[in-house]
Amino acid sequence: MKLRLLAIALSTLTPLACFVAYAGQDPQYEVVEVRDGVHVIRGAGANTVVLETGDELLVVDSKFARHGGALRRAIESIRAAPIRWLINSHHHAENCDGNRALPTEATRIVAHDNADRRMREDSRRGADVRFKSRLTLQVGDETVTCHHKGAAHTDGDTLVHFHDARVLVAGGLIAVERHPAAATEDGTDLRGWIRALVELERDFRDDELIVIPGDGEHGGRALITNQLAYLREVLDYMEDAQRHGLTQQEALRNADLLRTKFVDYGGDHFEAMLRLAYQVAGR
Repeated sequence: MKLRLLAIALSTLTPLACFVAYAGQDPQYEVVEVRDGVHVIRGAGANTVVLETGDELLVVDSKFARHGGALRRAIESIRAAPIRWLINSHHHAENCDGNRALPTEATRIVAHDNADRRMREDSRRGADVRFKSRLTLQVGDETVTCHHKGAAHTDGDTLVHFHDARVLVAGGLIAVERHPAAATEDGTDLRGWIRALVELERDFRDDELIVIPGDGEHGGRALITNQLAYLREVLDYMEDAQRHGLTQQEALRNADLLRTKFVDYGGDHFEAMLRLAYQVAGR
């Protein structure tokens, strides 16, 4: 694995100042080669994945438009080649807002039907290629399959599998040591999310598989297992609370054991996840 920091900032700034000046300056990205020809760009939005394919590139997720130039320079540090395909894992801003800044006229944007609809509703650039459940692309020598497992993190999630590279880009379905966003207005389906992860555990049994989450560091199949355990634990707690006749407010007040268990997790979505789990548990 190759690791380097790409400091796209004024050279007169100290490393600390680069982060402090984040809003006004280009961000500092961490670029990691997770397998030959497959790179992750971390920082300032969701993970962006770059696949080198011959004389062209395939990119998954475009971060924020305001950092489009910085992201382009980060990609060019990997390889100065045209972006042929840009796949959006779902419609959240940190994944697709850069659609209006990163692609060229030659770039084809791919997204699930529901993600495309939501992106357009949010006045973001939508997809050129849409799909419902499965789409396979031949990109250079690599076979790339986009999967939609039904509503889960959102109702338009796309998982991207690089067959020969043995890499699974999980998008919003997996967050490492972070509380993932969960909102009914995004089409989040907690039971569907659990079913999707169960299917991934069943279908991807390769011990050499690399899983790239939407947020956090890449890993192996254990990332699927860990996310599944997290969601099951939250839902199991709320189902038990309902069996004991607790109201939502009572269940939330009594959830300190869960909060303590996940105290080191980042993000501010845990309370929303607990409330959604209570609603789902009652169905």
